[in-house]
Amino acid sequence: MYIRALKINNFRSLYELWFLPNQEVNVLVGPNNSGKTTILTAIKLLFDPTIRLQRDDAISVFDFHNGNINEPIEITAWVHLGENPNNDIILRFADKVSCWKHKGEIIETVIIEPGEDPPDKTEELLAVKLIADWNQELEIAETEVIIIDEMINKKGVFTYQDREAINFRYYGTNRNPAFELSLARQSLFSKALKEKEVIRELRNLMGILETNKSSLVELDSVKNALNNLEGFMSPELVGGFDSFTLTFLDANIARFKTATSVGLKKKSETQENIIPFSLLGDGAQNLMLLTQISAALSEEDSSLIVAIEEPEQNLEPSLAKWFFNEITTKNAKRTGQVFITTHSPAFIGELHGANPICRVSRNTSRSRQSTQVRVGSTLEPVYRKALEQYRDLYAGALLAQHALIVEGASEEGFLPIVFNALGKKPVNNPFFLGLTIVNAGGNEKVWRHARNLRALGITTLALLDYDVPKKEVEDPDAHKKVDLYELSKKSAEHVICMPKKSLLSFCTGCDMEVMLLYYVPVDILYQAIIRCYQDAGHELNNDSWKDFVKKNIEKPFQELLPVNFPSNLAEFSLGDIKCQDNSICQEDLQKAFLYAALHQPHSCKSQKDMRIIAETMVQNKVFPAPITSLYNRIVKVMTGQVTPGGDIFELTDKD
Repeated sequence: MYIRALKINNFRSLYELWFLPNQEVNVLVGPNNSGKTTILTAIKLLFDPTIRLQRDDAISVFDFHNGNINEPIEITAWVHLGENPNNDIILRFADKVSCWKHKGEIIETVIIEPGEDPPDKTEELLAVKLIADWNQELEIAETEVIIIDEMINKKGVFTYQDREAINFRYYGTNRNPAFELSLARQSLFSKALKEKEVIRELRNLMGILETNKSSLVELDSVKNALNNLEGFMSPELVGGFDSFTLTFLDANIARFKTATSVGLKKKSETQENIIPFSLLGDGAQNLMLLTQISAALSEEDSSLIVAIEEPEQNLEPSLAKWFFNEITTKNAKRTGQVFITTHSPAFIGELHGANPICRVSRNTSRSRQSTQVRVGSTLEPVYRKALEQYRDLYAGALLAQHALIVEGASEEGFLPIVFNALGKKPVNNPFFLGLTIVNAGGNEKVWRHARNLRALGITTLALLDYDVPKKEVEDPDAHKKVDLYELSKKSAEHVICMPKKSLLSFCTGCDMEVMLLYYVPVDILYQAIIRCYQDAGHELNNDSWKDFVKKNIEKPFQELLPVNFPSNLAEFSLGDIKCQDNSICQEDLQKAFLYAALHQPHSCKSQKDMRIIAETMVQNKVFPAPITSLYNRIVKVMTGQVTPGGDIFELTDKD
């Protein structure tokens, strides 16, 4: 049994949503407040037998989207009964299914006239619908859950017994492992037991308590309390009984089951020690519950539908990864269905393939917010393959609202330090607003990653270097080479480019390193580079220095730079680099040396070294104008002040 489709209207953060989940594993990812928990809660309201929808607080006025009480909350699920449903499912639901057809991202009705055969790809599904109308006079939600037919007409009420038959389990962030590992009705542990024999043995235990209660009844305080009762008793009023005692005969079996939980036992030579499960730490309790969930899903005849929020909660990473791997790989062999939410990029990397990934994203460009769930298994092949290939690289972006795709590690290490310094208030901090940075591994690869992430519903910003000469790359749609910037405009919603000019006289183009050399005072940048070399941790290769200078520095400058790289950079003075005839400005010559030193014999373009450079700049309160311009542009994009598309935004001295 599994949920084939889900439609949600006017519920919490969701005005309208269609979700066609995978039959086995669904890992819901996306930014905060995108609707992941709301989706699981909607399923819970439909199928969780522990919820009493007639209670005043089951659905409140705050559950209506943006307080819109003029429209009902509607949650509809189409359930496939499975390939081999058990007898109970057949007897209960076989006459209540109706014909539906999958079309794109929705399920639509199929009308079959008498004597006609169903069209191709028609499915018989159980359609269950929750409708909640707000009664303004009573200030309560009037809720009913019904079974509907192809014409959306009511076929009957979806009862408490129907809910139990669906076998749905929900484990939220406030899950209660001690309850789930007790004998309580509806607990996960009790579902693995034969209820009749458990109740029989519990009654026997209560009989033993009744037989051996004398020591309790003989306690002085108990005797005195019972004697006080007898002083007010008349035998004629109570059928001739003339005294009081204590009894276990009236013990409530359900309460007795709830009080009976799993315990931990340790034997020694002299005694047996037992402690209640509830006294374990939160992490240990959570782990034990998760192992039970995995075991329940291991049953070959399992028809469980399980929803789990953030299984990583209170677990050390290795154990959380173990569970995530266990539940997402084994479940493919079962009839159960799993919904999981996570905010852990590491766990996304544990998935086998892209199919289980279900990215939830919100689109605010329309008059009403719309929410989409992009399921990995239904993506176009090119994007599904990209998600499989770059799953680790995209993990952070899958959990964010916006992705800045950059050329390399320089930007990846440098920008977070500077952006956090510029965005001191959370409302102006790109990372607080939901930004992640993706390292494309090359200027010519930025467009491709932007296109892939955009297909997943992520707002993409592409940051390009200015290359001389211009680069052309293969356009997979046009099947010809096109200008890199034009293809980037086509692939990303926002394209930003480094200053489109050669800022330095000894090299062409403009990237992060060129921009730093042009805008940062020489002494401050030199101080940062010294720190990088002190932290290098490896021997310096003088040949790599010579080779870089020869290939990347213009000839007039080459001849004036040191032939050998200084053995101790901290003791080297930039003032020693001079042009005797003053044909080359000394500052330009010093910048040429620093430019080469940024690359060889130790590359300062790693994340670690660029963080060191950024930290040095922040300490000295030096912020290059184009970086400030980049920061402002990103904040405007993220706060909706800039619409997608348009011309490439060039970073300059002015915003």
